Amino acid sequence: MQELGLEIWSQALSLAEGRLDAERQSLQEARAETEAARNEAAELADQVSLELDDARKSMVALTQERASLQEGVIEQLKDQLAKALERAAHAEARATEVTHRAEDLNTQLTRVNAQNSDLIQALAQRGAGGQTEKAQV
Repeated sequence: MQELGLEIWSQALSLAEGRLDAERQSLQEARAETEAARNEAAELADQVSLELDDARKSMVALTQERASLQEGVIEQLKDQLAKALERAAHAEARATEVTHRAEDLNTQLTRVNAQNSDLIQALAQRGAGGQTEKAQV
């Protein structure tokens, strides 16, 4: 009986050890799968981190490029505005000069017309006086 008990005990231990070995094997496989998944996740996180850094660098570069282009366009527009203002000032000065010249010419024309009118009157009076003298002679 003792032998039977030892035999049963031995088989129970053997069965328990078999189950324990199977559980250990399953646990090791689960650990290996978990480790592989963790490693894959870490690699993906590193890859995403690198891509994020690249995207940030690209964004900074694009922002700087946009700012540089804006500065260039603003400077170009300022130059164009300055040139346009200068041309407008010259045109205004020229228009003022032309207006003064036209006023001067109108004044001279008025004076010349008055002189011509005076001369015509004087000639008309001389002509009328000369005809009177001829009629008296």
